[in-house]
Amino acid sequence: MGTGFLWVLHALVIILSCSLCVWALSRSRRILLPSFVLGFVVLDSIGLLFAPYVRNDFLPYISQGLGTVDLLKLQHVYTRELTAHWIFLLVSSLFLLGETYSARKNGVVRVARISPRNKVFSILLKVFALFSYIRYFFLGPGLELLLSYKLFYESPSAAVADRNYVKEVLSLGQGAFLASITAYTILPVLALRSALNGKRSNFRFWTYCLLSAAYAVQTRQKWPIVAVILMYLSVYVISRYGISNIRKLPLGRIAAVLVVGALILVIGTYHFNFGLSWSDSFISGIGRVFVVPCTAEAAYFYVFPDIFQFRGLSNSFNIDMISKWSRSTSDVTIYDVADISLGSPSSVNASFLAVGWSGAGYLGVVLVSLILLGLLWAADTFVCKLPVRDRLLVLALSIPSLGQLVSSSLVGFISSNAILVPLLLWLLSISIVIIRDRKNVEANYERGKSL
Repeated sequence: MGTGFLWVLHALVIILSCSLCVWALSRSRRILLPSFVLGFVVLDSIGLLFAPYVRNDFLPYISQGLGTVDLLKLQHVYTRELTAHWIFLLVSSLFLLGETYSARKNGVVRVARISPRNKVFSILLKVFALFSYIRYFFLGPGLELLLSYKLFYESPSAAVADRNYVKEVLSLGQGAFLASITAYTILPVLALRSALNGKRSNFRFWTYCLLSAAYAVQTRQKWPIVAVILMYLSVYVISRYGISNIRKLPLGRIAAVLVVGALILVIGTYHFNFGLSWSDSFISGIGRVFVVPCTAEAAYFYVFPDIFQFRGLSNSFNIDMISKWSRSTSDVTIYDVADISLGSPSSVNASFLAVGWSGAGYLGVVLVSLILLGLLWAADTFVCKLPVRDRLLVLALSIPSLGQLVSSSLVGFISSNAILVPLLLWLLSISIVIIRDRKNVEANYERGKSL
């Protein structure tokens, strides 16, 4: 099949997938599964429509060019990647259709009080957060990296060199992973509880926000900073509206504002942090969001299995991020993929589909798709019983997971907010009230307290 035919077929698949996601959001109380499938289509799958037709030097901040763009011009690489995306979208369509018809729409979780169990678990979360931050920031390199952060660089190469410095400083056992769980998951959950407690908790809410931002800043990466800003602002705004006000809001326009706001933040980081002009920042921001995710995947579909053998079905869930941390020197790392596909010592982070392909080809793609969608469905089982406002709050807390969805393995996504936040909120909740009259669900909930 020619590239033109594949392009048309992929465009039709995208239109059908987006339509199904919107339909599922309008018909079902479930929100995580359709939202993340839609996010994957927008941030990754759509890029395959135009990435093969752009030049490899279209990103101003990459001096040597984005070599993976040229890989997508290879027919077999482009076909493999398209097929992997179609498999995921087909499986997701089955999940969406199934949950739309089977979702229970007559229940709502209402937390009317804080029980001793609730308080104890909340205290445990705070203790974990304190321990992880002390370990990483004061006993590890976190504070040094935070204080040495520079907002402005004279060139992209200087900014990239500074980011590489972080990789050289970090090593196993310093607590970076636990601190990231605290920054992106635990602190936002605690902030949500503070926001719902009213104005008297504003100080605690913004304190949690600053602590999360501190970790995001010291990573020297752009997406964590943008994600933290969007997440906390969304939680703060949504928590200040009553149920009746939420239902009156034009949610389509709000989504558009969030998307435009995120793009402005991304473009702004390239201008101020990388020292690029506004025009180059615009091209870099748009390219990084909509083109880079799918082109990074191309490296995996090029390397496996033609150069490296498939890594095995059990390795479809994860890939070593930094070779010196790897316990298995025989396994392929993201640096090995970059070295072979690009001929450079850089790294190639790609989505769970690419990592699944590297493990067992299309079988790995099917397996990771089923597990990821199954976990989102399970998380939605709790979330769908929440009222409108709380469902939107859970979705807002899941914003950082979008980055994991298109640039990390299945293991990386599992440890993200989309899975952990619903679990934590379920552990923090205590009272389940089933209201049979769907028309009175929100009215009954309004009389009670939220999460």
